[in-house]
Amino acid sequence: MRAILKAADESGGSYGVVTLSASTSSAALQEQVEAKLSRKNRKKLRPLVGTRAILFLDDVALPRLDEFGYVPALELLRQALEFGGWFDRQALDIFIEQKDIFYVGAMRDSQTLPPRLANKFFALGLPFPNDASLARIFGSILHFGLADFDPEEVKPLSDRALSFVIGLHKNALAEPRLQATPSKPHYLFSLRDIARVVKGVLLIDKLNCDSKSVFRKLLVHEVVCVYQDRLVSAEDRTVFRSVLSDQFYASFEVPLNDALEQGRYPIFSLFVDNRGYSLVSGSAKEPSTAVLRPYLTHLLDTFNGQGRRQLNIVLFEDAIEDICKISRVLNTKEGHLLLIGEGGTGRHSLVKLAASAAGIQVLEPRSLSAGGTFKTELRGLFESVFFSKTETVMLLD
Repeated sequence: MRAILKAADESGGSYGVVTLSASTSSAALQEQVEAKLSRKNRKKLRPLVGTRAILFLDDVALPRLDEFGYVPALELLRQALEFGGWFDRQALDIFIEQKDIFYVGAMRDSQTLPPRLANKFFALGLPFPNDASLARIFGSILHFGLADFDPEEVKPLSDRALSFVIGLHKNALAEPRLQATPSKPHYLFSLRDIARVVKGVLLIDKLNCDSKSVFRKLLVHEVVCVYQDRLVSAEDRTVFRSVLSDQFYASFEVPLNDALEQGRYPIFSLFVDNRGYSLVSGSAKEPSTAVLRPYLTHLLDTFNGQGRRQLNIVLFEDAIEDICKISRVLNTKEGHLLLIGEGGTGRHSLVKLAASAAGIQVLEPRSLSAGGTFKTELRGLFESVFFSKTETVMLLD
């Protein structure tokens, strides 16, 4: 869809993305659409003369029913498609005609549209790709990224690696305990998660991944970061561990224990001896987190010595692992992060320390708590980042 919208823009047209949610009202939808276009006069809404506009309606089926059993936002959209416009909300005797505007909607296959709106669209089903298609899509990326790796140890495992990740993804989708519920709405897995695993694998270079053992540990680390780390209960993590163990053996014909470090999931970090993204090897007497503790203690002392607000962090095992995983996300392209947990668990402090280690500044909008205008402050922060060309973490509480 992005390619289509980009082609329309390059051909002299215009496009806009309108994002809908469960709470989108008809007024909000009308305001978003009119903001993407221009009013030639009070009675016409259209793009530039001689061009056409494509409006992409993301999650078009999300707006919820009102108390009368209708969806006002979607009824307004149906009116625009059926009658070619809608009424001005400030002057209800004025009908705003829409010209050269094309609507493209997207929704999940489990959602439904009102029949009177659905029959205004051409419907195109995009089913989940089969295993062969997924292997071709992600295989081309992975094979290219591993082109310079050891031809005897690492490169021959690329096909098995894809089988492992794709199989794990499908099995996680099929596991009832790992389905999204009202209490666990973030238990949503998509093709983006496979892409995140592949992207994480390619963070490492050939010098830090020169054996089958390290490559298998890297795969386990990445799938744990992408899939398990969003799970909020011990029971769900136990279920995932079982799915992971079965799929690992099916793909590599060795038990999962071969890819663990003293019975714990392996840790890959950017903090050790400036080696880049690499495996942190521990021992029975000194686990991986103990190896990392001196490096993170130095980072913490450096941060607190810069005259900033002091970070009071106890570097216990879970905190060390969380810092490594936050750092991993911050060092990937479009690495956005959602931290879920109780207040006082160190979410802010861990992000600030990981960002400092990566040389990234942290900005925290304060207007929500201070009674200001969040939109105005956010605009100012974006302008500051744009003109300074500085990598920035926007920390929103």
